[in-house]
Amino acid sequence: MPSVFKTIFCCLLLLPPAAQAQVWPKESSILNYRLVGFKFPAKSKAMGYILEIAAGYHNDEQHFRQNIIKTEHTTGTKLIAEVPVFGGQYTWRVMAAGEKSGKTFHHFATGSVPEVTEHNSRLRVTTPASAFADAYVLLDGSRVMYDMKGEPVWYLPLIEGKSLVPRDLKSTGFGTVSLLESNVYEISWDGNVLWKGPNTGQISHMNREVYHHEFTRLPGRHYMVYANESLYCQLNPDSTFTIVADDRTSNPRSFLGALVEYDESGNVVWQWNTSRYYPASDLQYFRSTTPAPIVDLHENSFFFDEAEKCIYVSIKYINRIMKIKYPEGTVLATWGTKCKAAYTSLDNGLFSDQHSIRRSADGFLYVFSNNVTRHGKLPEVEKLKMPAYAGDPLIKVWSMACSTSVVAPEGYQSGGNVWSLPDQCLFVSTAGPDNRVFIINDARKVLWSAEAEKWSEGEQKWLPLASYRASIIASRKELEELIFSSMK
Repeated sequence: MPSVFKTIFCCLLLLPPAAQAQVWPKESSILNYRLVGFKFPAKSKAMGYILEIAAGYHNDEQHFRQNIIKTEHTTGTKLIAEVPVFGGQYTWRVMAAGEKSGKTFHHFATGSVPEVTEHNSRLRVTTPASAFADAYVLLDGSRVMYDMKGEPVWYLPLIEGKSLVPRDLKSTGFGTVSLLESNVYEISWDGNVLWKGPNTGQISHMNREVYHHEFTRLPGRHYMVYANESLYCQLNPDSTFTIVADDRTSNPRSFLGALVEYDESGNVVWQWNTSRYYPASDLQYFRSTTPAPIVDLHENSFFFDEAEKCIYVSIKYINRIMKIKYPEGTVLATWGTKCKAAYTSLDNGLFSDQHSIRRSADGFLYVFSNNVTRHGKLPEVEKLKMPAYAGDPLIKVWSMACSTSVVAPEGYQSGGNVWSLPDQCLFVSTAGPDNRVFIINDARKVLWSAEAEKWSEGEQKWLPLASYRASIIASRKELEELIFSSMK
């Protein structure tokens, strides 16, 4: 047995089994983060504890003391400490206050991926702000979490042995992280899969599900996600269309959105299908401007309002927002231009090709409008007031053009989002081909901003690193829950 492993084995023998289970990080673990949660057993009559961390791998007092890089004091038996680099080896120990030395050393390392190296990609802060020191930003384009100084602190590890290219990477608010790729996943801070979506084709009517755009964990360990329902649609002489049986020879396949709620066992407990709504609505007149498919509404965002018991959905290609009563499925309101048999434009004057819908605690709707069909117009974030009556239009309170660093002749086709923060500020991402993230207040003043970039070896310069969406952890409490929930 190599000497290093003999040493580790001997150290572990000094701890009783119960104590070993209470120690975190686990011995010799490789972590995908620099914000490390430490946990250790209580010591009898201890009034407090001292955590010492040294760079390198050590098992003797002298070498350990010579390499100490951080000392933390705590009265509890768990705390969070940041280590300086990815790809580093660390030794740590805990002593009761007043002790001169600890007998047991513990070891861990931080892993590394190209996205967290300073010569590969970065989040360059252009407007710093100390007011958001406890916040952290997640970019699905780089698969990295950054602090508000632009330093990487966490990266998405391999999931089920695979390197995923996620969309909608975000903290759930329940001590976990959710993401969407070919499937939907809920993972721990360490990347352990806690839940993943069924992939049976029950919703799609194909051999697998087609999840897309947005995946959110709901209260009570339920999950909501957009999926595609694969159908065949026949175009009628009056410009309406009808869903028909599987007829591949004369009717191209169309995809309509299905908003699906799963329980923790993966059972479908609720769903809302556009295909069941459209025959009695004006949507029957809508068809794609391309020959195939006939129908492509492009449902791309939803917001589940737990207090109001309703869901707001965004439908990009018809520039529409809908409010659906939950769980009844009744459409309470629609906002956007009505489809007609000979429509020429669906521009409703408020938003265009929107990719994000959110409702704030004080009742306003916030939309990220990509403005693709408004040629030459920058994407916007918009604040909208709910009307007094369901049939009335939304009222624009204000809009703000999102300045970008990239000229996009065809518009900002995809992505972007807006989050309403607890202090009524907004976190905004402009997404691809640009990727600016920023925080504004209600007066539209930029309080913090940054640009995600990647290094181009061929061009020898930094280029924008596009994401689909970005998200934010706005409080220390949410971060602590995310880190400590993984210690199970």
